[in-house]
Amino acid sequence: MMNRKYKIKFTFFIFILFFFSYNLSESQNFSNPLRFYKTDILSYLQTLYKNQEYEKISNYVVLDFDTKYSHSQLVDNLKEIQFGYKIKKVGIKESINKTTKSKEWIVTYDKNIIATKKTFSIKCISVKDTCKLYLDKTNWELLFNSKFK
Repeated sequence: MMNRKYKIKFTFFIFILFFFSYNLSESQNFSNPLRFYKTDILSYLQTLYKNQEYEKISNYVVLDFDTKYSHSQLVDNLKEIQFGYKIKKVGIKESINKTTKSKEWIVTYDKNIIATKKTFSIKCISVKDTCKLYLDKTNWELLFNSKFK
């Protein structure tokens, strides 16, 4: 009789543990480059690109250019990019920015364009508990194969 009572308590405990861990993981989506609906940030953005959801992509991009660009200019430039090539995440390194005290990541990817494989790294930053791509003009051109206009 005691054995059955412990089995019931154990089963209940496992259920509660699973329930809370599942809810916790769902609430932390977008908190780092690997938490974008169980994929990485570029794969998620590429899915949005293939579905022509440029407004949503713009929410996950921070530009580090000399000139300030409006949101509509960013969306217009996203409509002109080439981002349909094959990508694969190969590494990630997390650090803390010493001046802003926020998390940063360097994510390394392989990309295949017409049977040519290239490795590149992209910086991601945490802005209000959301991970975003931090792109300068060089990284914009490297990632999207187009110039920012």
